[in-house]
Amino acid sequence: MIKLELIFIRHGRTAANEARQFTGWSHTPLSLSGQAEAQEKRAALRSFLPAQGVLVSPLYRCIETARILFPEFRPIIFPEFVERGFGRFEGKNLAENSRDEEFARWLDDRQLWPGGMESDEHLVERLDTGLKRVTRLALAAAHTVDESLFNGFTTAEQRILPLETVAALEKDLRFLVVCHGGVIGSLCRTYGKGYEDILSFPDNLEPLAFYFDLDSQTEKLSFSSIRMAEDFSNWPVEEEL
Repeated sequence: MIKLELIFIRHGRTAANEARQFTGWSHTPLSLSGQAEAQEKRAALRSFLPAQGVLVSPLYRCIETARILFPEFRPIIFPEFVERGFGRFEGKNLAENSRDEEFARWLDDRQLWPGGMESDEHLVERLDTGLKRVTRLALAAAHTVDESLFNGFTTAEQRILPLETVAALEKDLRFLVVCHGGVIGSLCRTYGKGYEDILSFPDNLEPLAFYFDLDSQTEKLSFSSIRMAEDFSNWPVEEEL
């Protein structure tokens, strides 16, 4: 059984965040203060290294954040981890959108999805697809073979590793995921019992860890627990997998 740790980090602040706008799928860069804050928290967040990779939403604010925090990694784009789409309500703040009757009805009934907004059902479905992609990536990383295993082997037959040796290669894994508040909130409501009411946490650049058990035989991913930013008693962490 492989222990899989996904450290989700919400992107740095943007001008749209500072104006409290619904940003959704819009490409917005980090603000100057957001860049400075990312530099300030860089050392703390890098204490989650080593990791097997950095996964990012395709929106620029996430790619920019990952480049500041983990420049040695080539980010792996995960379109499934893009922010919820807010349709025609993007680029406006709550007060502006609340003057729209359809938006006001959505605030009262979250089963309505007016104006091209992405539904909870669609969001959860694509996040599940994203986690399945992470599973395949993790399985490949878990069975990486060190050439030292073959020292002294001279024939091709000798280089075929027995199944018990392959199983022993499995290791615990950690991936860093730079994405969005809406994505993290949805994952909390889907997997985190007791976290159902979280809508857009953690704050910008705060870590939240999801722990899963991954069965390499069945490729089944089972949720284990969540660790919030405030639960990292020694955050920034010093432990390594």
